Amino acid sequence: IESIDKESFKHMIYLKKLDLSCNKLIKADFEFPDKSILEELNIRNNKINNIDKKCFLSIKKLKKLNLSWNKMTKLEDDIFENLIFLIELNLR
Repeated sequence: IESIDKESFKHMIYLKKLDLSCNKLIKADFEFPDKSILEELNIRNNKINNIDKKCFLSIKKLKKLNLSWNKMTKLEDDIFENLIFLIELNLR
């Protein structure tokens, strides 16, 4: 997978785990529903060099986030601000 439409997950309210690892994604700009119950998001081992801040706005129940093995060199200061339940973050 090289790209995902930003609204692909917009209506998946009951999605708890999403694994997009080992693809060829360049950016993470997808949006999730306002009442998302997503707890685990794995987008490791892609080619992501840019993460849109909006990507994490509505997934407030996220507990595990794996962004390792991507091409990011910088993240916005408050990109994880809404992730108040986050207990595991991998940025390797």
